[in-house]
Amino acid sequence: MKKKLFGVLLSIAVLIVFLLVLAPARTIVPIVKSYLPPNLQSLQFDEITGSIWSPKFAVISYKQLTIQNVAIDITPFSLLAGSLNLHLSADDDNLMLEGELDAQAEKVVIENLAYRLNAQLLDSFMKFPVKGVNGTIVGDIKIADFSTKGSWSNVQGNGDWLNANIEYLNNSLPLGNFKFQIATDANNNLVIEILENKGVLDIKGQLSLTPARDYKLNLTTSSSLPAELDNWIKKIARINNGRYEIVWNGKL
Repeated sequence: MKKKLFGVLLSIAVLIVFLLVLAPARTIVPIVKSYLPPNLQSLQFDEITGSIWSPKFAVISYKQLTIQNVAIDITPFSLLAGSLNLHLSADDDNLMLEGELDAQAEKVVIENLAYRLNAQLLDSFMKFPVKGVNGTIVGDIKIADFSTKGSWSNVQGNGDWLNANIEYLNNSLPLGNFKFQIATDANNNLVIEILENKGVLDIKGQLSLTPARDYKLNLTTSSSLPAELDNWIKKIARINNGRYEIVWNGKL
C-alpha cells in the first residue's frame, strides 16, 4: 500500500514538474513583474514564446525605449530562496545586453552585464547642447545594485564609445574614440568619467547623475580649434585654464 501511495505521489510530482517545464512562457510575466520596482511596472512584454523557465520576448518596451529579441533563463530553485535569479540576453539592432540578474525583495543585483548600444538612443533621454550624437558604445557592468525604490549603489563598470560623432548646426564632427569608467561616488551619484579621448577636441570630464535623476555634464576641450568649430563652441563654453569648459544641467 505504501509503495503504491509513494508511486502515485511520485507520478504526481513528476507530472507537476513536467507541466511547469512546459508551461507557456506568458505565465512567467506576472512573476517577473512582481520582482520589479514600481517605476518599472509599466514594462510591456509582446509576442512571448518558449517555456516558463526559458521565455523569449519579441519586444519589450518601456516608455519610448523598445528592445527586440530578448531571452531569459530562470533558475527555478532561486524562487525557493525568495529571489528571482536569471540570465538575460537581448540582441537588438540598437541595443545588446547579456548578463546575470538577481531580483530580490528590495533590490535587483546586476553582475557581469555586457552591453552594446547605438549612441543615438541617448538623444531621447538627454537633451545635449548638440543636434545629435552617433557611434557605438560597448562595455560591461561588473556589479550594480538597484533598489526597488529607484536608487542605486555599488556600481562598477567601464566602456568605450567607438567612432564617436556629434552633429552641430549643419555639420558633423568626428570625436574619435573614448574610454570611460562608471562608478558611484560618496554621495551615491552615478558618475561616468572619461579616461581617454584622442580626437580633435581632446575631451576630458564627466557626466554625473543624482538619485533624483538630475544630471550634470562637465567637460573641457582643447581651445586650439578650426575657426568654424571655435565660433560654435564659444556659444556653449567659456575659457578656463586655457581650455574650453562646458557645463550642462538637465533632468531625466
